[in-house]
Amino acid sequence: MAKSSIISMTGYGRADFCAKTSGVEESFSLEIKTLNHRHLDIKVRAPQRFLRFEAELRGELKKKFSRGSVSVFINFVGSSGGESLLNTNLIESYLKGAKELREKFSLKGEPSVEFVLGLSNIFGGTATDSDAGEEETLKSLIEAVRVASEETLNMRTREGVALKADLLEKLETVGALLTSVEKKIPEVVEQYQGRLEKSIEKYRDAIVAHLDELRSGEGVLSSVGFDEERLVTEAAIFADKTNIAEEVTRFFIHINEAKKYLETDEPVGRRLDFLCQELLREANTVSSKTPDAEVTQLVVEIKGELEKVREQVQNIE
Repeated sequence: MAKSSIISMTGYGRADFCAKTSGVEESFSLEIKTLNHRHLDIKVRAPQRFLRFEAELRGELKKKFSRGSVSVFINFVGSSGGESLLNTNLIESYLKGAKELREKFSLKGEPSVEFVLGLSNIFGGTATDSDAGEEETLKSLIEAVRVASEETLNMRTREGVALKADLLEKLETVGALLTSVEKKIPEVVEQYQGRLEKSIEKYRDAIVAHLDELRSGEGVLSSVGFDEERLVTEAAIFADKTNIAEEVTRFFIHINEAKKYLETDEPVGRRLDFLCQELLREANTVSSKTPDAEVTQLVVEIKGELEKVREQVQNIE
């Protein structure tokens, strides 16, 4: 299957393999389940006899996965061929110990066959027998890891295709809403300047009226002052501070950057998560700077879509 540019962190894969102990061929299943996680977190649950191969198992998994929670389960399926050479005395000791634990601590449950077969050293045989089969067991185990990993990656890739389509659709929605905000910028600035000019005119009229009263002798001198040039300058500064054009421009840049990441053939989950944070920061800035109710409502819708994007990004490798 062709590699997708986006890989989900949710997947599942399974493979069977065999291991020999003292002439007995045992069958095992190996399952891999992956979920989202900020880093690569590998957990292995396996019978004691396979823990000696954990380093090799982890090394193989690190070749396949770069991010996510990866859980590996190895379960006994059955055995065939040869004489089992079970160490019944050791098994009896294990079961006796389990019984004492249940009675002493009021525990419930009985040891299963799978549990017993997963215990250490329950088969007889010589050390030479064990060493001879160890290399073959490791080869079988690693091959099972590869097969299960490939199946898991195929599922993650299929999930990734759906994630990519959903994210692109949401980013297009954000872009359309942002375009509406951009179209409102001149209108918002013009409305603000109009209100400002009216305020200045009203202030000027009040001062002229006050001066007329003084000239006619009907008014009393007050401390009213009017520096029109300074007022206009401060108003211009305030208008610049409330101008959201720069934020909107950066917004579009971040959206285009996110779209580019969605087309790359490498893990981009962390970078997309960072971009989501930046987009939400710009949205908050726009919301705090604009006095226009319509723009504020558009920003609320944008933030709602961005939260959905961020939630989906958490599941991207």
